[in-house]
Amino acid sequence: MSALLLTNYYLVYKSLWMYILIALGAAGIILGFGGDAMHQFIPLLTMLLIAMPALEVIKQEGKSGYDKFVITFPIRRSQVVRSHYLFYFLVILLGALLITGIFTGYSLLTEASFGETGVQIGLAVCLIFVMGSFVYPLLYLLGPEKSDGILIIAAGIALVSSFGIEKLLVSLISKQTTIVNFEYIDTNVLFISGALFIGIILFILSFFFSVAIYSRKEF
Repeated sequence: MSALLLTNYYLVYKSLWMYILIALGAAGIILGFGGDAMHQFIPLLTMLLIAMPALEVIKQEGKSGYDKFVITFPIRRSQVVRSHYLFYFLVILLGALLITGIFTGYSLLTEASFGETGVQIGLAVCLIFVMGSFVYPLLYLLGPEKSDGILIIAAGIALVSSFGIEKLLVSLISKQTTIVNFEYIDTNVLFISGALFIGIILFILSFFFSVAIYSRKEF
């Protein structure tokens, strides 16, 4: 598994670090010159930029012919799929840590307060999980040559879904007073936990769909 993860990294490491630098630069410009209303877009923008190289792994495998070569290894196809999903998960974790570091550093330098930042990060991470949940099964089903169109469609679906998830969570949390155990819990904590739970569940379900598709795929 570690060898597959390293291969995934080396296929896209240049673009990954390039997007990290772009994300840092964009966050710096928004924090330095944008108004407070613009700050809420930093988590989503950062997560989108950092996630893009991870979603290009399968495309790069198709271009190089590695997708046909890897199935000759003495490993199960489910392990190949697992390596893609795990690499994507690690990139999401990297993005979340990067966003947290950006806002923590900025608040220390300027003594600014970002009370709703956690909510925005949670929603951004949820959206990226949802996007990956659609991208991977479609890539395995339709092929890496259609990756650009798949990414656009999946991003649109994830964006629309995020509004639905946000409304669902707000509606459920607004009724928390009827649940004694949640009465004294911060609503932001509930929202972040709910968003992450939904995103991760969809991601896990997507993994099983992808394994089923990839196991039957003919090259």
